[in-house]
Amino acid sequence: MSVIQVYRLDVTKKQRNLEMLRTGPLGFKTSQNTGNTISFSAVKYGTASFKVTVNEPLGTGEYAIAIGDPNQPQATYGGLLFCFGID
Repeated sequence: MSVIQVYRLDVTKKQRNLEMLRTGPLGFKTSQNTGNTISFSAVKYGTASFKVTVNEPLGTGEYAIAIGDPNQPQATYGGLLFCFGID
């Protein structure tokens, strides 16, 4: 089983950043950052793929599709990040 998320990346001149998790002092309080999450639908496509469709048009910018293992800690996501841009 996999978890899929679509994110808009924060871009500077030389970096693309994705804040997925915030922690408080000493890591005691954590919260998931949902500010950059893009609404989408996904369906199984063939035997080993998913078809991901965003629910609204994407504007110019940098994006990422994260595919992870739900049994891994969220901070590491235990998975893959596929980045793409729209000009």
